Amino acid sequence: MRLGSKIIVGSVFLIGLILSWYLFIKPYDYQIRFTKKTSPGTLYKSAEGWGLDAENGLTLLKEKKTPFQNIQQDFKLQDSLLQFNWEFNGKNDSSTAVIVRINDRKHSIATRIKNLFSDPPLKYIALSKLTDFNKNLDSHLKKFTVEIVGVEEIPEGFYAYLETECTLSQKAATMISKNSEVAGWLNDKKIAILAQPSLEVRSWDIEKDSISYRFMFPIEEVDSLPYHEKIKFKKNKPRKGLKAIFHGNYQISDRAWFALLEYSNLNGIDVEKKPIEFFFDNPMLGGNELRWKAEVFLPLTNQNE
Repeated sequence: MRLGSKIIVGSVFLIGLILSWYLFIKPYDYQIRFTKKTSPGTLYKSAEGWGLDAENGLTLLKEKKTPFQNIQQDFKLQDSLLQFNWEFNGKNDSSTAVIVRINDRKHSIATRIKNLFSDPPLKYIALSKLTDFNKNLDSHLKKFTVEIVGVEEIPEGFYAYLETECTLSQKAATMISKNSEVAGWLNDKKIAILAQPSLEVRSWDIEKDSISYRFMFPIEEVDSLPYHEKIKFKKNKPRKGLKAIFHGNYQISDRAWFALLEYSNLNGIDVEKKPIEFFFDNPMLGGNELRWKAEVFLPLTNQNE
């Protein structure tokens, strides 16, 4: 066989391999990349909730997740079965790169063939849906700020507290429901509350999105205290923690948790996944939520409580 014929045969074989990979092996039909100035955790939570929004026209069939890293979502859209694979990669302390790979599971080969010659319908569907996602995300990011301060001392104090558990999204509502119970009892017993309450997480199950926490009210330390079946008392000694300043509605103060986790990972700081929040404003008074302040800590590991 002549050299020219060998080159032609080799080229045809190579093209055949590339086409076979493109049509049958390539793991996605279409891909979109973007970067946002926020933590992987905040983006993960936004993408997780996005699949439940009926207004985007997608019906969520199932979801497979690795918290703060990736989400695989299967949707029904008219006669198509779409699969969105999200990846979240922290670039630095304040931004995250997102990759979304989309497959049309019923029309994958047809989509890939069309993509060779023109833009397939899947491209316009993906761009439309992710444009809506980005608009909602940008609106959400304007509702809060997080500033990482660094390692500082977690304030000591003496507290009356009530321990409870809930999902992360129910945290603020649960605190509101418990506020009158604890504050009302303290007032009845003539025990002065010295400042706004705080929250101390005892366990955080990231996989199940659930927490148990102590809702704590700072009071004066005295020798004799009244008994209550649920409300207990404790003293917190000073210790070190990675600190952030959060401004925004306390319902989404967990965005500071996510930022602190990412900062600790990128900077090699060993922390406990037990956030502590000190609130400085009373949500019952309303006002500009961006002026509401909370100091949020993740305690450093290997410290005595």
